[in-house]
Amino acid sequence: MLAETASNLSLFFGRFHAVVLHCPIGFIVALLLLEIYIFFKPSKELIKLTKYLLVACALSTALAAYLGILLARDGGYDTNTLELHRWTGISVGVLTITANLTHIKIFRESGKFIFRSAYKFNLVALVSIMTFAGHYGGNLTHGSQYLIEYAPETIKKFISEKNTKTPEVEDSKTTIAGNTPDEIFIRDIKPIFKNKCEKCHNGDKMKGDYRLDDLENTLIAGESEEDPIVPGYPFDSNLIRLIFLDPEDEEAMPPSGKASLTNEELVKITQWVRDPSNFVGFEIAKDDF
Repeated sequence: MLAETASNLSLFFGRFHAVVLHCPIGFIVALLLLEIYIFFKPSKELIKLTKYLLVACALSTALAAYLGILLARDGGYDTNTLELHRWTGISVGVLTITANLTHIKIFRESGKFIFRSAYKFNLVALVSIMTFAGHYGGNLTHGSQYLIEYAPETIKKFISEKNTKTPEVEDSKTTIAGNTPDEIFIRDIKPIFKNKCEKCHNGDKMKGDYRLDDLENTLIAGESEEDPIVPGYPFDSNLIRLIFLDPEDEEAMPPSGKASLTNEELVKITQWVRDPSNFVGFEIAKDDF
């Protein structure tokens, strides 16, 4: 009981990471703008102000990093993206400390060139690493395509190659209608999941260790170990059970506060699961199918 209480408290405080992390971002951006202004219009008073901003950067970054470590224990995140976010975040913390130390040396050593140069380099590195840390954090929260979802195609191609499966038309996966299960999923079901579910159930963020970003993953049980989809048996499927729960139920999906599925979307998903031909060629959960 004591261990469970400690774990719950850890996750409770960890979720404040999303609130606190805006503080170091704000302080670091303010510091950068202040240093740019001082470069063009030197001011002893403003130079002293940077000292306090640096301390605020270091303290707020340390707190945000600690809360982030607590939050990571909740699980359900892509390991590689999580590790990149963790270490870039820690690097931001280390760089705020070294920025403080080099800034102190500037004052103590009468502004020696080596310390001024080290401080400026440190500041550039700090802003750069913070940008990457924020990018990886955004991927964990919203998915890797969130930032460029509505960007022009040329920008999408420049930033990253889309990892979209190209459905293969094979006889073993062809339904009566002449469409493969992959094609049916992408055309009829994925748009619903993308709008209502994928922010929490994608390759980067997997709440309940469950993904809905492609057909194969929808069939793999998550943390509950209950079959999410039982082809031909919608109301034996845990996914169907969860989306039909009262929105106020703590197990309901999407959870309270998120956009609910419409009646039309509920019917479409149910009918999709009811037709076992929509899953031909994929691993299924029920032996009597």
